[in-house]
Amino acid sequence: MIAISKYTFSIALLIFFVSIIMDTKGQTPFFRNHDLGYMGENFKINTILQDKRAYIWLGTNQGLMQYDGTDHIAYYLPDSAHNNNVTAIYQGTGPNLWVGYESGTIAQFQLINESLVKHPMISGFSSSPISAIMEDQEGNLWFATKGEGIFYFNQDEINQISTDDGLNDDYIYTMVQGPEQHIYVGTDRGIGICKITQEKTKIRNLTIEDGLADNIVKALVPDEYGNLWIGLYDGGICYYNSKDGYFIKPGKDFQWNYGPISDIILTNHNELWIGTEGHGNIAIRFDGNNIPEIIGKHQFLPETRVYDLFNDDQGNIWISDNSSGLTSSNESLLFYKNIKGFNIDNVKTLTTDHKGALWFNTNDGLYYYDIQNEMIRPISSKAIQPELHSADIISSFVDDYNYLWLGTWNQGVFRYHIPSGKTRKITTEEGLVNNNVLSITGSGDEIWFATLGGVSKCTLLDQSMENNINWTFENFQEEGLGLNYIYCVYIDSKNRKWFATDGEGIILLENGSFQSFEKNDSLKSKVIYSITEDLSGNIWFSTKDEGIYKYDGKSFKNYALNDGMNNLIIRSLITDGDGNIVIIHTAGIDILDPDTDEIVYYAQESGIDFIDPNINTTVRDQYENVWIGTNNSIIKYTSSDTDNIRGPVTRLNKVLLFLDENEKPKDNLFSYNQNHISFHCIGLWYQNPGDVKYQYLLEGYDLDWKTSGDKIFIYPKLPPGDYIFKVRSGLNLNFEMADMVTYQFSIAKPFWQRAWFIILGLFFIIGITWTYIKLREQRLKKAESLEKEKIKFQFESLKSQVNPHFLFNSFNTLITLIEEDQEMAVDYVDRLSDFFRSLLQHRESNTISLKEELELISNYYFLQKKRYGNNFDLEIKVSESELDTIIPPLSLQLLIENAIKHNEISTKNPLKIRLYNDNGFLHVKNGLKLKRTVPAGTGFGLEYIINRYKLLSDKSVEINRTKDFFEVSVPLVKPLELDVS
Repeated sequence: MIAISKYTFSIALLIFFVSIIMDTKGQTPFFRNHDLGYMGENFKINTILQDKRAYIWLGTNQGLMQYDGTDHIAYYLPDSAHNNNVTAIYQGTGPNLWVGYESGTIAQFQLINESLVKHPMISGFSSSPISAIMEDQEGNLWFATKGEGIFYFNQDEINQISTDDGLNDDYIYTMVQGPEQHIYVGTDRGIGICKITQEKTKIRNLTIEDGLADNIVKALVPDEYGNLWIGLYDGGICYYNSKDGYFIKPGKDFQWNYGPISDIILTNHNELWIGTEGHGNIAIRFDGNNIPEIIGKHQFLPETRVYDLFNDDQGNIWISDNSSGLTSSNESLLFYKNIKGFNIDNVKTLTTDHKGALWFNTNDGLYYYDIQNEMIRPISSKAIQPELHSADIISSFVDDYNYLWLGTWNQGVFRYHIPSGKTRKITTEEGLVNNNVLSITGSGDEIWFATLGGVSKCTLLDQSMENNINWTFENFQEEGLGLNYIYCVYIDSKNRKWFATDGEGIILLENGSFQSFEKNDSLKSKVIYSITEDLSGNIWFSTKDEGIYKYDGKSFKNYALNDGMNNLIIRSLITDGDGNIVIIHTAGIDILDPDTDEIVYYAQESGIDFIDPNINTTVRDQYENVWIGTNNSIIKYTSSDTDNIRGPVTRLNKVLLFLDENEKPKDNLFSYNQNHISFHCIGLWYQNPGDVKYQYLLEGYDLDWKTSGDKIFIYPKLPPGDYIFKVRSGLNLNFEMADMVTYQFSIAKPFWQRAWFIILGLFFIIGITWTYIKLREQRLKKAESLEKEKIKFQFESLKSQVNPHFLFNSFNTLITLIEEDQEMAVDYVDRLSDFFRSLLQHRESNTISLKEELELISNYYFLQKKRYGNNFDLEIKVSESELDTIIPPLSLQLLIENAIKHNEISTKNPLKIRLYNDNGFLHVKNGLKLKRTVPAGTGFGLEYIINRYKLLSDKSVEINRTKDFFEVSVPLVKPLELDVS
């Protein structure tokens, strides 16, 4: 490494500070305002931090807030009366956040339970506001205060360093760690440098007597060399070489007119952003060398008071101020829309020279823009360059000899000598293949022109502007190119020439021979607009409407919408300083990492809104910046290390049961009824959170990935099992390289699906089955008995139907009626026939309804009444609600028949039978006046009734006999109670 003397470094820094006097107001970032909702007029964000999980944390005067780019969550100390003005946030090697308050309280935000708790050992040691927190390399925790110096905590004890120990002042604004474990603090009386040793704490102070420009030090920022940028109250900025121990102050011509500095940050693009207490932000750009050389200075958001600056790991710069509250800007993009009153619109062509100046052409003519000195001037004015003024310039290129080549419509090429301003026109008369020049490129002595009539190679013989024969032309047309309409020529790292054609695809010229890929089936489009090469030697080219292709020397790979492209109307390709492919289309810019195929893009949320660039308006300068001319501005894109952090950072915020905030699982094992699970996720992408898309998959349930724009994924009624929830977030439909998180959990089986319960269930089923079989056997036996009784009944009933006594008596009664009353005789015959019909109808039935039995009794009573007259009476009082009950057929008829058969029936001893229901029984009761001689019977009737009811009901037939009456009570059986299956 080359050693740099103190004198050389001092001169370089002096040049650096003198050069930043010019204020380049032409360039502005795009600022995105973050709406946190109305927080009150006095709301203030004191400090900003990004934690290891990529969340943004805001320390405000209303508490600690976590912000994901869209929503915020506020956290407060448990003591609601506590001052919640957060003045410092820090995350060390551990997962938790350290939070300092205006009251001097130190708290920890514990991520595991998302709560703020006061630290039991540290809180209470200070009553002054905490201005900074940091952890040194030994694991000691440092706290800076505004009034009591600094404290450091080494897990066992707390030590204080103050003016009593030699510190220059106890009012600390800022604190950083420098080289060799030195702790630097900015105070009202200069810089204090502390170092802990085994013997004691060593303290050294730096003040204006040591070369500091001002004693009030508001901000300190270490650079990659271990040196410090210093922000002051009155003196602007200065630089401290920590190794050699000296300050570099601005020269006497440098005037700092922006008041006190509130904060300083270093960006990834070698820019120093300086927040002020009333003049917004001042950005100073320098190169990345140990001796920085200024490139430009600009002011943003003037007349605002900046409270804090922070740059995250996605390339965004965050600003908290008194005007917008919270804003952010992507440090990769700067916009040039108005340069000293000149509005930039419809840029037709754009290139840069060896000094980094821009040359661009609009509808108003050709312009030169010196970025460093903020100077713009017209080149093709009518008075100075009348012929050039009338030309329609559509392409441009600066060669190795500082000549600007300008291609035109129908007027050939103009060769413009930048130092002298001399111009020479070259047309077909001088050997150019066609006067319509679409693009120009070159290397060394060779200049290549793509035209509507083929390609011309111009070989420079000398650099004289006067010699008419100082080059030669070699033209290529359809014979090698396939056609003459060529959009561009590209020279790769192997000095091969690539041609973009309007119908023959891409053509390669190598070692004097042409190679066409027109017949390659993998090329969907044969119209090529732009070509570039990545750091691995792969060739990339854009097509008319089929996206872009990569050629690795063997095969072509297409990138379209499904691969993450955001637009297929591509105007140009170029490779940035990190080897990424910059894809410029009508709606914005895509950045493709050729190593991972990951694509991020910049569009409306980054300040790019339908830029509609022309084909030849993209160039890369000597500082690796990419410049893009559009319809309303010139955009500067600068790649950085953060560009390697591709796409959103995926996080699983919480898992809820039944969407209830109070139902958060404590572990990853859920009970069977905790099966309504929602996963609340976020893809942290602060440039534009609304662009984030998600893919999710529940292994064990889903068959394939699902794509959604939502952040909440709900799975109701999940069956028991083991699951792994996976979610990844991206900016397009290509999720192959997207950041993914997983969550593994299990849903337990209900007790009835577990082994012990199944075993018990099997035993229970066996027992039930055995019991069922036994009961069924009993029912079958009962049914068998019932069938036997029915057969017996049918036989006895058949015998009773042909009982000669019953028939004889019935016919005698009929003869008497025929002689006395023929109409009654006819009615008698009908009733007799109905009675026998009922006997035949019911003999096949096991049971009949009480209503049907009473109808049969009615006919039977009619027949017997005609025989016995007033000597026989039957009284029936049965509730209508009992008519649907069932009894064995002919049960009541048999009981009435038995009463007639066994009792005397005469005028002296009439027979009266009562039939009524009571308490679930049907009672048949008759007076008892037995005949002296009872006819022989079968003994079937009463026995039949008793046996049948044993089969039909749990209740038994009751028989009650006294000297005066005889009563039989049979149970009334509901149809549902009967089961003889």
